[in-house]
Amino acid sequence: MKLVKYLILISLLFSCGKNDEEKVEQVLESVENFLTAGKCSDALSKIGEIPVQEKNALYLKLKASAHACSAGYTTISFFTDDLSKVDAANLLSSFATFSLSSDFDGEGNSNFDSIQSAIDTLLYAGGISLTTNPTAAKRALIFDSKDAGEINAYLLYLSMVQLGKYIHYYGSTDATGVKGAGGVGSECFFNYPDGGITNLNAALVAGGGSCNTDSGLSGHPDLTSGTDIVLSKACQGIVLFNIFRDSLFNLTGASIPGLDITSLQTAVDAVFTVATFSDSSIVTLKSQTRCEADFADAAGNTDLQTYFGFIFELLHNKT
Repeated sequence: MKLVKYLILISLLFSCGKNDEEKVEQVLESVENFLTAGKCSDALSKIGEIPVQEKNALYLKLKASAHACSAGYTTISFFTDDLSKVDAANLLSSFATFSLSSDFDGEGNSNFDSIQSAIDTLLYAGGISLTTNPTAAKRALIFDSKDAGEINAYLLYLSMVQLGKYIHYYGSTDATGVKGAGGVGSECFFNYPDGGITNLNAALVAGGGSCNTDSGLSGHPDLTSGTDIVLSKACQGIVLFNIFRDSLFNLTGASIPGLDITSLQTAVDAVFTVATFSDSSIVTLKSQTRCEADFADAAGNTDLQTYFGFIFELLHNKT
């Protein structure tokens, strides 16, 4: 009798596990169908019916897609409408011309927040802690090479789209990618102090976009707080670019049609060779929380300005 009860218990436990697995599969299939039909809110609502699947790559990609869908993004339209606009010689300027870039109008923008939710879903895939630095290398230890590669490629696309929004607004960019022509009244991201950052003024002039007080050019008002750069918004841009850079340099498998990866890598490498930071971790930091905690003091403020001066200004150089 005891043996029979034991076997029944085992059978029930097995059945529950199987039913849970079947429910996850059914929900994910429904989410895929909703996304195919463009029903973004239904997809988000449906995927919320199951517990978070931290190590289920399909779940993570679909959840990210549901968030991105809410902002009007699809990978098909990104490849069709935007990828051909990427120009390594004017890298960030070209991102700002993407079809979704102009809808960002500052803090609290729902489309920007939705893309960020999609990015964060993939960035911390596998249950990586929010207080650590999420990297492609860490995700590669959790997922098989195929899933890790797909997550990384998707992160690349989304980070480019999000950077396009960020650059369009904070770079005061017009529809053709020209910096300072977007009507905000700023010619640069920040009004950098003359002589305060080693070699910056010379690099800006050589890069085609001088942004210092001698030239009388102003920074974006939302990035400026007195003589400081606004910590949270600066970190937002820096983290986005570091995610883009990490994804770009860790692509695996086949090349991406329409994207000259080598040229992009060369352009990105070039600007990082001329910048000097008191805390070099800023160039690899991909956590907003860590960035705001680590760069909140005076030295951190200088590093934030240095990053924007050498990286953002020099790569957003279409005038």
